[in-house]
Amino acid sequence: MKTRLLRPSFVLIGLVLAAGPAVAETRMEKTLKLEPGGQFTLDTELGKVTVRGTSSPGVRLVVTSRRDDIDDLLTFRYEEGARSASVHARRKHRLSSWFEFRGSSVQFEVEVPAETAVNVHTSGGGISLALATLKDRKMI
Repeated sequence: MKTRLLRPSFVLIGLVLAAGPAVAETRMEKTLKLEPGGQFTLDTELGKVTVRGTSSPGVRLVVTSRRDDIDDLLTFRYEEGARSASVHARRKHRLSSWFEFRGSSVQFEVEVPAETAVNVHTSGGGISLALATLKDRKMI
């Protein structure tokens, strides 16, 4: 009889432990003015950056973090005009360890007009650029 009672208890405990603490993704979106042929600059101390060219004007910025609230991690400064736009993201707190830095999982996804000159600097991740439109790409 004890075995019959223990089995459901173990299943319930297993389900609770498997759920674990909820990991919520935080997301921030921003749109900046920028005409085709302009210049975009992104300077960040944290995160992976992906920049894609589009046929529309303006900059669309999406910043996500899998672990921490973006507002707790970074302070943003934006500048925009017809010919240039820039985003500067600085850490609010100095990280105490490399493990803490790796756990933040910040990602910048940026869309800019395809004819834009791009300058990207990040201290904490890879950079991926795809600025040519599909009709402009050449297979080599």
